[in-house]
Amino acid sequence: MINVIENKDYRNLQNDYYDGESFVYFDIIQVDAENDNITVMVSHQGKLAMRTFELMVDEDNDVFFEYGPCFEKIYLEQFI
Repeated sequence: MINVIENKDYRNLQNDYYDGESFVYFDIIQVDAENDNITVMVSHQGKLAMRTFELMVDEDNDVFFEYGPCFEKIYLEQFI
């Protein structure tokens, strides 16, 4: 269980990520601290998909999930 996220409400927060060709938009649906995963709505090139990712913690105690073929780190603190 990732203790860093237990008392925060991340619902409806958004983030974008540029993958080198186009922007990918993330909208948080749910953060499940007990199972260490996050469910987000991903919008990429006009397509929508609801995806669940495993949450991880880096050496600085920042919470992130990995996205894409290069496993880019998407940090929860970047969501607004």
